[in-house]
Amino acid sequence: SAGRRPVVGGLARLGQRLLAYRQGPITPAATAALETDLHRLLREIGRVILQWTLNHLEADDPRQAPAEVGFEHGLYRRRPASPRRGGIATRFGVITLARLRYEPCDAGIGLPCIFPLEQRLGIVAGKATPALAGRVGAWTAQHPQATVQRLLAEEHGVAWSVTTLRHVAAELSAGARVLTHAAQVAALLELLGKAHAGRGP
Repeated sequence: SAGRRPVVGGLARLGQRLLAYRQGPITPAATAALETDLHRLLREIGRVILQWTLNHLEADDPRQAPAEVGFEHGLYRRRPASPRRGGIATRFGVITLARLRYEPCDAGIGLPCIFPLEQRLGIVAGKATPALAGRVGAWTAQHPQATVQRLLAEEHGVAWSVTTLRHVAAELSAGARVLTHAAQVAALLELLGKAHAGRGP
């Protein structure tokens, strides 16, 4: 299949690189170069596999998907699949993602379109997979924006503007606030339950 060919090609390049290393003089510099090349090749193979997998989660024939869906008290109608502009950043690099679009039936009230596949995958700010967004969240808590941009480029082959980085960080922060509030409510209810069950003042 079309998705298998890039993976096979990547594995062939990987085998050739290993063979070249074994046939040459084994030195610290050669070993460091091998490790760097392996990381790059394996990241590319992972990117191709992830891209193929995510792009085959929805039916090839859009008519097999529901014609209309309900979401947050609104009704949305199916439209053709379209690629996410700029792609989706992952830990393996940027992938293309084509997904079905659903637009609001009542377009006059200003509701945005929804993309059920992106919702199911947990895509953050329309830009990043949850795994990469988790790294971004940890980095933004420890480093300035320029350092986070450099880490994204060096470790994941992702080139983001400061605006994109801020959008992803803001959505992560909003999601964390919801989780924090839910955890606080659960803890309070547990304490109230213990107080109610206990004896004495």
